[in-house]
Amino acid sequence: MGSLAILVMHSGKWDDTNSYIDYTIKGVVFKEQSTFLDFYTTIAKRIGVDMNNKTLKIEYKVKESNKRMVIHNDMGVRVYVMLKKANIDFNKFPICITILDSCDRQISQCKEMGVLATVAENDCHDESNKHVEVDQVYKDKSILKAFMERYAIKERFQYKTTRSNSISVIADDVLPPKFKRPPGRPKGKPRKKTARELSRIKGKNTCSTCGMAGHNRRSCRNKPKDV
Repeated sequence: MGSLAILVMHSGKWDDTNSYIDYTIKGVVFKEQSTFLDFYTTIAKRIGVDMNNKTLKIEYKVKESNKRMVIHNDMGVRVYVMLKKANIDFNKFPICITILDSCDRQISQCKEMGVLATVAENDCHDESNKHVEVDQVYKDKSILKAFMERYAIKERFQYKTTRSNSISVIADDVLPPKFKRPPGRPKGKPRKKTARELSRIKGKNTCSTCGMAGHNRRSCRNKPKDV
């Protein structure tokens, strides 16, 4: 695994002509297979930036178009490595660092993707912040909770629940029934007859011996009918 030596310019600023001025120069060596997190950490340590309070915006200029390229993920690092390997000159394509406060631009590591994601500039990680903006993102739930509690007191918010009467409050949640009907027909209850069974004409049963109704041939005491 090879290494590359690059020129890093930091503590400067960009002027109106898209030139980086008033900078300090440092030489940095990093591995060619570095991830963006490794690349970012190596530069921050080399130029002495506390990553807890400050963040870095890493850029370099492409002279043909005079535009700035921003390195913010692993792909950006790989492109820069290929560019530097194709141009051995140490002074070519120097890295230009803009140092920002954490409240202006928060850098958070995304472990699932293996990159560093940049969060919007109006992110809030200070629970003492008093301003609410559209699409504002909070660092964690504890800061959001503390901020909203103070904001509610300041704006005199009142969270009231409408009572159904003076004693109790009817919950809005729809709950399942307390009892569940078992499968099948209830015990001790006869099956209901169908419409076809109810409309069927019933015949009269008679004894096969004497032909009289009301009994059968086993209990018959009459004389057999004439054939």
